[in-house]
Formats: sequence, C-alpha cells, structure tokens
Amino acid sequence: MSPVAQSSRARSGCVFSRLATARSLPRWTPWSSPCRSLTARIFGSSSPASSAMISATAVPAIGSPVARTWVQPRAGGSLRTSAARGVVSGLRDRARGLRALRHGALMSVGPPKVWFMATLPNPLPDLASSGLDLPPGSLVDGTLDGPWHEPLLWYADGPAAPRDWTALRTAGRRLGLLPVLVTGGAREQWPDAWDLHPGGTSYPGDHDADEVLAGYWRDDAHEEVDSGAEDSSNSGSDSADGEGDEDGRGSWPGLAPAPAAESGEDPDEAAAGLAGVITAAPDSWLGGARMALVPARRSADIPASIGWSGPMNHENDVARLCAVLRSWEDRYDARVVVLGFDTMIVSVGRPPTTPEEARALAAEHYAFCPDNIDQSPPYDLEVYAQKRLLDQEVWSFWWD
Repeated sequence: MSPVAQSSRARSGCVFSRLATARSLPRWTPWSSPCRSLTARIFGSSSPASSAMISATAVPAIGSPVARTWVQPRAGGSLRTSAARGVVSGLRDRARGLRALRHGALMSVGPPKVWFMATLPNPLPDLASSGLDLPPGSLVDGTLDGPWHEPLLWYADGPAAPRDWTALRTAGRRLGLLPVLVTGGAREQWPDAWDLHPGGTSYPGDHDADEVLAGYWRDDAHEEVDSGAEDSSNSGSDSADGEGDEDGRGSWPGLAPAPAAESGEDPDEAAAGLAGVITAAPDSWLGGARMALVPARRSADIPASIGWSGPMNHENDVARLCAVLRSWEDRYDARVVVLGFDTMIVSVGRPPTTPEEARALAAEHYAFCPDNIDQSPPYDLEVYAQKRLLDQEVWSFWWD
C-alpha cells in the first residue's frame, strides 16, 4: 500500500521535533545475530544456558508494532542470573547489554525464570489464506515514516453489522487477532489516513500505570482539579491535597482501588454488546463504523499494536496510555471497542458504583485525557465523576 497522505491536523513544529527523536531502537529477538553473538560471549555456544534459550517454551503476549512472546526456559535449564540480565539488557539496549557483559559477575544459582522478548508471526500478511470469512476490506501499512514492513491492521470497506464483532472475535482470536470498530468521523478519516507511528511506539508492559498517570498529573493538572483544596485554604484550614507540588497543585492521589461491587457480566460480552448497539444505530454519530482486526493478545494493547497517534498532542508514545488501559482492564474490566482519528470508546464491565469510587477514578481520567474535562462541558471534575463515571458502562475519550 502506498504511503498515506498527511492529514489536515495542525501540529506545531515541536511536536514533529519530538516525533523525530521518538524513533525506536532496533528490536532484537534472542535469535537475531547480535543477540546470538552476545549470548555466546557470555555462556559459550554449547553451554546449558544457551541450550535452554534455544529450547525455550513460548507463552503468547502482546507487543508493538507486532505481537511478541515471553520465552521461559524449560525445566532443567540452568542459567546464570547476572549474565542473563545482561542478555535481557542487550535485547532492549545494545549499549547497556555490552556494559553488563563487561562488568556482570557470573553466579551459579538454581533454575530462575528469565524472560526474553521475541516476535510472534503477524497473521495479517496471510489473511487471505487464514480461513476467516471476511467482507471486502483493506490492509493498512501506511505510517508517518512511509510504508511499514508489514500490515498493521485490516479493516472492512463497509459498515459493520451488529453480529460482526462476535463472529470476528471468535474466529480471529485463534490467529492472534482482536476486533475493534474504527470510525472515520465527520472528516471521513479512516485508518489509512490516521498518521500511524509504530516506529515511535514502545511496549506497554515496560511502563507502570501509576507512574505514567502521576507524570501527566504533574504536567497537566490545573486549578479546577484542586478547587477543593483552594476552598479549604480559603476557609483557613490546611488541606493535605493542597500540599505537594511547588506550583500549588495537589499531589497525585494515586490509582483508585478497584470497585467493591463484583462484575455482573463477562467483560468481553459487555464489549460485544456495546459494539452491537453502535452498529445497530446507523444514524448515530458513530453510524458507519467498520470492523477492523488487529494483531494483539489483549484489548488494552490494540492502540500500541498499530502505533495509533490519536493522543499525539498529549502523548507521543501511545504505549504509555496502553499501560493505563491495562490497569483499567484489570480493575474495571475495560475493553477498547472503538478507535477514531483522535477518539476512543471503551466498554466498562465493572464501573464505579459509589461517588467516592467515581471521584477517585476521575483523577485518572483527567491525567489520561485532560481534554475530556478542560474542553468539554461542564469543565468540572466533580461533575464529570458524577455524570460520566458513576455507574457508567461506557467511557469515551477525545484528544484535541
């Protein structure tokens, strides 16, 4: 597929400057030539550790821009901890790996669990022979850097029917593909015009949701978030939330606890139900949404798997946001159901059911997507918690 044209979204020079420096380092697998050489220098080409690597057991996981595998040595393979750490470092960063090689001390221990990242095959190039019953559609490989080395997603040429989600999820999952609805919005910007940027996308598992949100909070929290602290200050009382950052913002409150109420519905069924409602209403603002398939092992990683750039003016590396989605997946049974050029809709199988739970979650939403509050009525975090989060089974996000 030919490179996609640049979209009409206006971006400042600094955004493109950050994009230029966001290129990922070469992604190595344990079987690539540099890593085999590094492993041989540590263990020796015929050592038990080397043999344990080659005869590893693969456990599927998700990566970006294509799926990856965590590789665990089989029972009986003895590895050396410090040296193995050097190998892992080498996979992520050649310079760090070489330093580990020079300075790491070898130490014999029992059979530890050492995890390597390896690339899983992308099923999209062989989609025609996969046996899936698909409507007419297109494979997308266009990115900001030109054509990607393999397709990033498939999406249909026409609107989805209410039963398409369930059918494609059941059939696609055995191949490592997950469904998502895509929308072109009012400007008819479909995925081949989304400014995808897999080359600047890291791996969601490398990020911690609490740390990511705390960073956003420090950068983006404004006076409306801390209005309660200001009220307390005006009344002459000290507020713990008012203490913290030097600029007067309240300190990051931390991740909200999972709701006390148990989920009443399977989260995947809840996602299918939302997809059915959306596709059954062709006259709604999401009317005409199309089915897409993405190589991913969990819903939270779908944006990172395609290098989605919807939140570009908030975060250049969408994998950091996917780390938060993973946390919401665990605590709230959240699933990514719809992606647009700069919009996301998530189903929620276990929403907050008390005002306290909703307020705690609202801080995370503000850090995740400030435009939901700063540029959307009623521009108030407390009201947002009550109206948009309390007992709400659908969350929507939009980044300017």
